[in-house]
Amino acid sequence: MTTIDVNGTDVTVIKIEDNDSISLTDMVRNTENGYVLIGNRL
Repeated sequence: MTTIDVNGTDVTVIKIEDNDSISLTDMVRNTENGYVLIGNRL
């Protein structure tokens, strides 16, 4: 597991088998209504 900086926000990157996955909740942590954005996509 590692993190990358995306516009000042640390986003977790996890390797699952040979694929890299990012944390959606990390991506929207500093965004207004970010969790609503994820909920609307699910």
